[in-house]
Amino acid sequence: IARGLAPCTDFEKDEDEQIETVRFSADEVRAMALDGRIRDAKTLCLVHRGLRRSP
Repeated sequence: IARGLAPCTDFEKDEDEQIETVRFSADEVRAMALDGRIRDAKTLCLVHRGLRRSP
């Protein structure tokens, strides 16, 4: 879904935030959305939109 990205280390996050970058294939993301591992509505909308555009 995302291409040509580079890690960003100079960003500010909230005190209670724990952000980790993890790579998944489109098939893995699809499975995660379908089996309930992804439950956040905004994330599910973006996953759906991205998977519609991926080959």
